[in-house]
Amino acid sequence: MRSVIMFRHGKSDWDADYGPDHDRPLAKRGIKAAKKMGKYLAGLDQVPHIVVSSTA
Repeated sequence: MRSVIMFRHGKSDWDADYGPDHDRPLAKRGIKAAKKMGKYLAGLDQVPHIVVSSTA
């Protein structure tokens, strides 16, 4: 069976003095959420066939 997994980016640090979104770091909350999502995805019994992502 095929499935689709969708999730959004981690919380960025909007207070940081950076230029474009590509250079903006994640906030502490975003880093924590990204690690949690990574562990969740690693625990799935699935291998992605395609990944669609924005560049920012």
